Amino acid sequence: MQVTLVEALDQVMAVLDREMARQLEDHMEVHGTRVLLSSKAVGFADADGRVVVDLGDEQNATDIVILAVGVRPESSLAKAAGLTLSE
Repeated sequence: MQVTLVEALDQVMAVLDREMARQLEDHMEVHGTRVLLSSKAVGFADADGRVVVDLGDEQNATDIVILAVGVRPESSLAKAAGLTLSE
């Protein structure tokens, strides 16, 4: 299976420092994952049962699309209440 990771940010896993993120990106690429950083899917279309992902400057036809959205915790209320927080 060919896998392409499309990441809107300029590194994978923004919670990691750049050096660690770069190591992860290298590991993914060595194992066959195409990593597209600073890239966004701007549209999707059906093409004979396949999904065409429009990345603006290129289009990719694929069988499967998995969408994931990261979240960052909002801890200001807990901090203001004096609770102990960890990373």
